[in-house]
Amino acid sequence: MELDRVRTQRNLQLSEARFAGIINSAMDAIITLNGDLHVVLFNTAAERIFGCRAAEALGQTLDAFLPIPAREQHAQHIRQFGRNGSTPQPMSPGRIVHAIRRDGTRFPIQASISQSEVEKEKFYTVILRDVTEQVESEKLLQEW
Repeated sequence: MELDRVRTQRNLQLSEARFAGIINSAMDAIITLNGDLHVVLFNTAAERIFGCRAAEALGQTLDAFLPIPAREQHAQHIRQFGRNGSTPQPMSPGRIVHAIRRDGTRFPIQASISQSEVEKEKFYTVILRDVTEQVESEKLLQEW
């Protein structure tokens, strides 16, 4: 019986390590929010993109990463998605939105959102990509 418990615990640790490895090897930022829209997961790419360590981001609200004018709109969008949505979807289909780095720099992103439920608690996972280079390239082409 003790051996089964040890084996189960070891399998859980291996599963958690695999999950962390996958999440932290992603090139896009992965941020998971709880039902109160507080950060509960902030991967390595999110640290790089936002210039903010995961330890600093955990517990913050979504507002910490959005420009002031967009904060309420994005919070409403996520809550509405929580009520109506069940499949992953782009947060702003065909359009670029903006986020804020730790240093206050505003930058363009493309984002998608999905939701999950664990023990009756909702979680929202946002996967976002910094599209600064793409936007700048398109701007140069238009000016040319």
